[in-house]
Amino acid sequence: MNEPATRRNRATEVAANMVGISSPTVERMAKVTRESPELAGQVKSGEKTVNQAYQESRSETKTGSWW
Repeated sequence: MNEPATRRNRATEVAANMVGISSPTVERMAKVTRESPELAGQVKSGEKTVNQAYQESRSETKTGSWW
């Protein structure tokens, strides 16, 4: 198995366990943070859930409206 991917997966698991959420949720939040800092801020403020922001981020990427 690819060494960097294994470390990243393990880091995701550790982070998820530390805050009591699932690994996929950590991965989704990381993607939202990278691709849409505004949506990440809405998650942090409690306006949106990670899943809502992730879905919105995906739809923005498909339509190109975030440019």
